Amino acid sequence: MAYFSHSGNTRVIANQIHESVGGDIFEIVAVDPYPRNYHEVVEQERKELREGYRPKLETKVENMESLDVVFIGYPNWWDTIPMPVAAFLSGNDFSGKTIVPVCTNVGNRLGETLRISPSFARNQPFWMVLQSGAETQKKLRRMRYTCGCMNLK
Repeated sequence: MAYFSHSGNTRVIANQIHESVGGDIFEIVAVDPYPRNYHEVVEQERKELREGYRPKLETKVENMESLDVVFIGYPNWWDTIPMPVAAFLSGNDFSGKTIVPVCTNVGNRLGETLRISPSFARNQPFWMVLQSGAETQKKLRRMRYTCGCMNLK
């Protein structure tokens, strides 16, 4: 489970998925952190998107070649993936892997998130809403079944 979370919402969902499927968990973190102020981060992301900027990431997944299934959690920024996620996607080889995109933003449509990466285009993303209890567990079971991950954990 790899994820990028600015506000913490995607982190909550990523941890729930990790608890459900097991395996490793990896936070995608830009070397230069995003501002905490909402308007400042909106302006920075808008500029990065316009310029096609890919930020440097703090760490790299060391055992990517050994993974068969990679869940990638991200918020929907400007109808697309955040640029740290774009950097993560372009900096790793996902050949032969099942990619399970998990979009956590409930305010917008999925937009261009599926067109960013051919890996994403092969799989219908799961649009996760921060919920608790039985509804979240039901979505996680459906996710595991749909992506062929019932044998995980």
